[in-house]
Amino acid sequence: PHCQPHRPKTNRKWWTDKLAANHARDARKTTELKKAGWKAITVWECRLKKSPDREVSRVLAVLKRSTPAR
Repeated sequence: PHCQPHRPKTNRKWWTDKLAANHARDARKTTELKKAGWKAITVWECRLKKSPDREVSRVLAVLKRSTPAR
């Protein structure tokens, strides 16, 4: 939802189906990870390119909240 790359002009149906399948797979895998007790963090390439420091800070904040105090 954050990155909207240009779709290829040729073979549009194939690309639309492929990207939809990738999205469904990612959602399924995220759910599986959460059920197994993991925390899934999605880092979008477009956001990483635009604001790398912000994305790293976001990941570190999640990790800090998830790590038990020593």
